[in-house]
Amino acid sequence: MPKLPEGILNNVFYLYDTAENALEGKKIGGTGFFIGQHTGIDTFNLYAITNNHVAIKGNSPKIRLNKNDGSTDVLDLSIDDWRSDDDDIAITGPLELSNDIYDFSFMPSSYLVDQSDKKRLEIGPGDDVFMVGRFVDHDGGITNTPSVRFGNISVDPMPIKQTSGYMGDSYVIDIRSRSGYSGSPVFIYRTPASYLEAQMKISSGEGDFVSGGSFCMVLGIHWGQFPETWQLKTNSCDADFENQVLLTDGSYVQGLSGMTTVIPAWKIQDLIRNKG
Repeated sequence: MPKLPEGILNNVFYLYDTAENALEGKKIGGTGFFIGQHTGIDTFNLYAITNNHVAIKGNSPKIRLNKNDGSTDVLDLSIDDWRSDDDDIAITGPLELSNDIYDFSFMPSSYLVDQSDKKRLEIGPGDDVFMVGRFVDHDGGITNTPSVRFGNISVDPMPIKQTSGYMGDSYVIDIRSRSGYSGSPVFIYRTPASYLEAQMKISSGEGDFVSGGSFCMVLGIHWGQFPETWQLKTNSCDADFENQVLLTDGSYVQGLSGMTTVIPAWKIQDLIRNKG
């Protein structure tokens, strides 16, 4: 994994229900990130992106940002400032933020993987990904200190029931997650050495080192963990287990499969276009 540029880390922000909880660093809310939509050669409209179930349904519309002086500030937004559609994505903006005051960056909308990019770059299972977001147990407290998690695409987009009940297309990503990462950007990256088909061609003498190219783009937005149901049974060989009330034949518990669900980035672009 190459070292990440600082701009990827300060591209994300944290969300809270109240300004007071934001400034105190309470362990609630989720993650979001900035996307800039081109309005000219060097001009952008700045949008904040997160999940509907964080900003709107989760009543955490307030954005906390790091400032250049080391402190934090809160954008005192309300639920009404956010817009959403069927997919579990929420957007607000355009926002007026100054790099003279705030320590933040944004990804141009051209970094969002669209369906033509997916086909052209042959994006699919096995590709490397990483996610930047909020690990609530160690998130910086009163400042935003995002964490990074790493994994791979496991399943290409297909309909999965989202938190709203909507059957929307989602990637399944083999990457660990938990509450707090909701709304995190998920990046896909490829270096020349990580493109296995190109390396196989090089090994056979059929290709050169740059075959397959290299890139880093926004694959999508994390919205949840793929659920799994586990059946609990007693262990007749162990008397200690037989005395545990939780372990009863026929009982089930809802758990997490270790797989993360990600809405494709072209859905974000659709929402930005509709917002504009």
